[in-house]
Amino acid sequence: GKLSVATFPAVLLALDLFVEKRPFVRSVIDKLPFLLIGICFALAVASAQPSSGNTPDPFIYLASFGQSLWLLTGFGSYVIYRVPPEPAGTGLEIVASVGLIAVFLLPLLLRRRLPVLVVLIYWALFTYLPSQVLSFVHPVTDRYLFMPSVAMVILIAWGVISLGKRFGRPGVIGLSLALLIIAVLWGRASINYLSEWQDPRSVWFASAKKSNDADVYYSVGANYLTLSSQFGATPRGGPISEDKRERLASAVWKGDSRLEKLLSEWKGGQHAGPVEKEFQSHLWKLSEDAFNQALQTKGTRSLPHLYFRLGVLLLDRGDLEGAKKEFLAAIDETSRFTVTDVGHELTVVSYSNLGLVAMKQNNFREALHWYQLGEEAQTRFGGNWVPDLTNQRKRMQATVGMLSGSKENTEKTNDPDIAYNLGLHYLNIADRLSAAARGTSLVIEDAKQLANEVWKDNSQLSLLLAEWAAGQRGGPVEKTFQEHLKTLAWDAFERSLQAKGDRIMPGLYFRRGMILGQRGNLQGAKKEFIAALDEASHATDIKAQQEIIVDSHDALGVLAQTAGDYKEALRWFKLAEEEQIRFGGNWVPDISSKRQRMETIISSKPAK
Repeated sequence: GKLSVATFPAVLLALDLFVEKRPFVRSVIDKLPFLLIGICFALAVASAQPSSGNTPDPFIYLASFGQSLWLLTGFGSYVIYRVPPEPAGTGLEIVASVGLIAVFLLPLLLRRRLPVLVVLIYWALFTYLPSQVLSFVHPVTDRYLFMPSVAMVILIAWGVISLGKRFGRPGVIGLSLALLIIAVLWGRASINYLSEWQDPRSVWFASAKKSNDADVYYSVGANYLTLSSQFGATPRGGPISEDKRERLASAVWKGDSRLEKLLSEWKGGQHAGPVEKEFQSHLWKLSEDAFNQALQTKGTRSLPHLYFRLGVLLLDRGDLEGAKKEFLAAIDETSRFTVTDVGHELTVVSYSNLGLVAMKQNNFREALHWYQLGEEAQTRFGGNWVPDLTNQRKRMQATVGMLSGSKENTEKTNDPDIAYNLGLHYLNIADRLSAAARGTSLVIEDAKQLANEVWKDNSQLSLLLAEWAAGQRGGPVEKTFQEHLKTLAWDAFERSLQAKGDRIMPGLYFRRGMILGQRGNLQGAKKEFIAALDEASHATDIKAQQEIIVDSHDALGVLAQTAGDYKEALRWFKLAEEEQIRFGGNWVPDISSKRQRMETIISSKPAK
């Protein structure tokens, strides 16, 4: 119980005064060394404990004391977090203040007749008090009662035996039997409670059955999220140990027919296989359910960490817009959060993740905006929660500085990632132009802004803007502009290739192949896709490796189909389909229909 033990000299003082009948001055003097040590404890705790922002509240103290007193009987339901008592009106605050004073003064009335009882009562009070004075978010928690419970055990045993002596030998025997029954009941309750503490998941899983506090559901969800991040193609913080993952799977998928398939995958040495990805998705769903339960039960409490974790969950799932919404909600929630240190950290990491989301969306200006806000906040708060935030901002600043389309700017960078991201940006914009845009068509205002930057010195700019002003999409000037963007993308990819050295970048070769394929250079595109496959075989990011393998085989099939070699196309499509099933992904949703189309074409041709 740490700090509660530091107050034990106050119990020794009560023992001296009420049982030993020592003079007050002498009793205080020989407690001074303990007092000094206690002050050191208090200062250490005060410096380490972030401020909860809670103000002293007599009603909450009294309500918490009532809950704790019931737990100290040994028959309460122990659980890490309970719903904190809510502040009351002025009338109840006055009543609570009188009640607290009475709790501390009434035992003095018994000091002459029952001095041992008085000492034991003050033992419980003095060792329970520190957790309340510090105004934690959760004033009733098991660990606050470790030291007070010792006094309660002695108090109950002393009281029962003292009562039994009044009834002679039969009374002592009868009440001793009662103590034995209490001990058995408490022992059973303790064993059952300890059985919940097998691992972090079991603790919160059991707590969720006994408490509807939002922090319990949050902790369940956070634990599932942490566990889910250790599975799949890109485990965060390293993969989970073999023993731990099997125990977890056996607990989560107990009675599920997929368990044996999952264990078989692992025993066969397969990592990030289709069944493991199903298991990871199941963990994500459990995490999401717990987070949603926390949202429903939190009431007016501010829980920015809940929204942040929801954002991380959606980011892991690939839902970028959903993740962005949750990170923004986390930042908004910190403005009402009273634990300032945690609020500052969550603000900075949320900005950093918003930058990551924007970068994944190829919106580099927005990414720079978030990174700048995060860096400013981290400096203002005096923290270092995202150590590479300044580097992220600088790299994004360099990327944004090259968005004008100047080839000279592209050639200035020696960072292959900056050049690659720049190429992705231009290629993505090019694909979202014209009447047959891939994905979401580019909003006309965004298209105009881009054109003014990239073609600011080009005589065709006015013609392009005139086309768009007339509502024409996919016109001849726009197609010229689209080709110009692809040229910029190719130049950026070329620079990335020159600067990458021995870096493994399979996506770079794949994107180069896409540009060449769109331009009709089938042999050049085939060469790049094969290079992407070779590069992917050396990649450590399994998720990226699997995606590039499937996409490249699909692209090779498209090239063969375009060239009229349908048997070759069928071979590539079959390979891509088999791999996608084996990897458990869905990178090419129409791969089966492509394979079937080739089979139909081949079967319809007369045999030679």
